Amino acid sequence: MCNAIAYDYGVHLSINNKCWIKRDPFIESLLEMPWKRGERIPTNLIVGFLGSGKTTAITNLIEQRPDSEHWSIFVNEFGTVSIDHALVDSNTKEVAVEKLGGGCACCTMSFAFKPLLAQFIRRSKPDRLILEPSGISHPAKVVDILRSDDFSGAIDLRNIICLIDPNEFDEFFGIRNGFIDNFSHFFLHGKGYHDLYEGTTEVFLREQYFPQLITDRALAFIEKNQTTPFLLYLGFNIPHYPEQALPQHTALYQDLPMPRRSYAAITTTTDHYIGLVLEKLDKLKLTDNTIVIFQSDNGHSAENKAAINIDDHASGYPKGHYYSANGGGGNTGKWIGAKGSFLEGGIRVPAIVSWPAKLPQGIVRDQTVTIMDWLPSLMQWCEIDVPELQLDGRSLQPIIDSLEQPTSHPILHFQWQNKWAVREGNWKLIGVDHSDPSKNSLSLHNLGEPHPEVKDHARNRPGLTKKMLSMHREWANAVSPK
Repeated sequence: MCNAIAYDYGVHLSINNKCWIKRDPFIESLLEMPWKRGERIPTNLIVGFLGSGKTTAITNLIEQRPDSEHWSIFVNEFGTVSIDHALVDSNTKEVAVEKLGGGCACCTMSFAFKPLLAQFIRRSKPDRLILEPSGISHPAKVVDILRSDDFSGAIDLRNIICLIDPNEFDEFFGIRNGFIDNFSHFFLHGKGYHDLYEGTTEVFLREQYFPQLITDRALAFIEKNQTTPFLLYLGFNIPHYPEQALPQHTALYQDLPMPRRSYAAITTTTDHYIGLVLEKLDKLKLTDNTIVIFQSDNGHSAENKAAINIDDHASGYPKGHYYSANGGGGNTGKWIGAKGSFLEGGIRVPAIVSWPAKLPQGIVRDQTVTIMDWLPSLMQWCEIDVPELQLDGRSLQPIIDSLEQPTSHPILHFQWQNKWAVREGNWKLIGVDHSDPSKNSLSLHNLGEPHPEVKDHARNRPGLTKKMLSMHREWANAVSPK
C-alpha cells in the first residue's frame, strides 16, 4: 500500500425525484416576472449537515457576484440555527435575504415554503437565487418543489452544491473560505470575519503565521502516521493575497520592481514550506513510496483593488488597509490572461506528481490534463476499485507511459459565474452570459498562433463559432440537474 499527499476533489450530489405538485393559481400569480422578460431565474441549492460551512460557502459566492447582478438568498431557519446576516450584508440593494422560520421546509413548514418563496422572488426580483435548507432538511423535497409545475416556469435549477463536514477527515485544521490574512486569520472582503478552525471548533491564534501553523500540523501528522497508509491534503493559503512573505524571502528580491518583487517573495515562501514537508518525508524514509501531488488551481491574480473600505472592520485593520495582489506579478510566458479568465494564462497551471517507487522521474508531458484526473489516477495507483459512476477525470497513467499518448480530453468545457468556455484542439470559444441576452458576448481564440489567443476570430469564423456555441449548450444541458 502507499501513502498519498493529494489535492482535494469536488463532491457532487445527484437527486432523482418526480414532479407531482399541481399548479397553484395563487403562486402562479406571484411568479409573474415581467422584469425577466420570459427568462427563468438561475437557481442553486446549497446543502450539507449542520456545521459543514454552508454560510461560509454562500458568503464566498456572494463575494464573487458580478457587479451587474442582483442576488436573492432564501434560508430555512430551524430552531436556533441562524445564518449570519452580517456576513451576507442583507441590507444592500445587491443581495436580499429571506428567512423561513419555525420548522423544516420538507415537512412542518412545506405549506409556507412555496408562497413565501414565491413572494420573495416577486419582491426581490433576483438575477440569481440561492436556497439553503436547514441541515436537518433533506433537499429532495425542495428539489421536488422547485421542479414542480408551480415553479418550473420561473426557476432554472442548476448546480446543487453539497458540503462535507471537515470532521469527515480524521483531523482538520485550517480555513473554510478562499483566503485569510496570515496573521489575524480574518477573511478581509466586506465586513470581514474570523476563519480558523480545529475541526468545527473556531480557534484563535492571532499573530501566529498561518503557513507555519498549517505546515507544523502537516509535519506532525506525517510523523504520527509514518507506519500506516495516510492521506494528507495540505491547502496553503499562499501565494494567494495578501502577499505576506517571510522577511528573509522579501529581502531576496529588493532589486526587483513591483509587483514582481512581492510575488516572487510570497512564491519563495510557499516553496519553503513545501520543502519542509518533502524534507520530513526524506527524513522518515517515506519519499520512495509516497505519492506527492503539487497542483495549482488557477493563474496568478492581477487584482489591485482590494482594500478595506469600511470603519470598524472585524479584523481590526483600519479603513484603507491594502491586501490585494498589487496588479499581478506572475509570468505566463507567451500566454495571455490571469486568474478569473478562461484565457490560457488563467487556466494553464503547473502540476507535478512524484512517486519514485512506481513512476518515472524527471519527465515532462505536454498533453492536456485536468485536476479531475487525479481522482481516477490515485484510485488506480492505490488499487482502489473505481465506482460505477461516470467520472469526468481519466487516469494519467497512459500519458505518463507515453509521450505520444493523445489527451483524454479532446474537448474541454469550463464554467465559472456567468463566464464559460469550450475548447477543441487549438480553438477556444469564450462566452459571457448576462441576464439581458442582448449583452451576451462571444470571442473565438486560436492557441496555435504565434501570439496565441490575442486575436478574436468570432466574426471571420461564424460557422466555427456557431458550432462551438452549440457544443457548449449541449454540455451545459447535460450537466444541469434533471
